[in-house]
Amino acid sequence: MTEIEKPNSTSIPNVIFSVWMKKLSSDEFKVLIAICHKTFSYQKNPNPISMTDLEDAAGLSCVEILKSITILESHGLICKRRKQNKKGEYQNYIYMF
Repeated sequence: MTEIEKPNSTSIPNVIFSVWMKKLSSDEFKVLIAICHKTFSYQKNPNPISMTDLEDAAGLSCVEILKSITILESHGLICKRRKQNKKGEYQNYIYMF
């Protein structure tokens, strides 16, 4: 079992826990928390987040993540945009509201 150490921490808005934790499925909540961690801990909004990063963070399959992202977008919690990065490659950027 992994010990929980003192936080070095990611600040996540209280509304995510007080409202959305009850309303979302466990998969949707895992993806939302993974996006929050990738966004808020690096203070990047928007932030390019790869599918592999989300799979690793949430422990879910690509299909489960894509379904969850669609639901999170429908609730207005996130917005996904495809943008070209500095190298000319296209990436999905996730915006938190």
